[in-house]
Parts: sequence; C-alpha cells; structure tokens
Amino acid sequence: MQPACSIRIRNIPDDAPCTAFAPTPVGPYRRGFEDRTYDNAWFCPYKPGSADAREYAAGQGAAAKMERSATL
Repeated sequence: MQPACSIRIRNIPDDAPCTAFAPTPVGPYRRGFEDRTYDNAWFCPYKPGSADAREYAAGQGAAAKMERSATL
C-alpha cells in the first residue's frame, strides 16, 4: 500500500523547518515557536504585516522568553 503523502514528503528539502513534517496544518504561533525552539531560525512564510506574521512573531518571542528563563 502506498502512503497518501509520499509525493509531498519526497519533495521536502533537507533543510525544511520541522513544521513541514506536521501531519496537520500548524498555526502561525506554534510554527514560530517551534522554528525558534528547534531550529533557532526565522522561517516566516507569511506576508509581512499580516495577522499570521504577527502570530508567528509572537510565537518566536514566547520561545525566546522561555529560552532566556531556562538559562537563569
């Protein structure tokens, strides 16, 4: 039996953010949080100034704050 997403997985680059492998769509906040936590990178795919971009930035900020509090 062939997996339903085999074509999609085959086309994901090796340096893709972890959210590219999510089984369901990930919200912008969670995506920003995970990109900062796991990849320590900014992969914001949303249009600058949009509500989704602001949510992504909020997720990045929350992850950075958590990172700082863990080092104290």
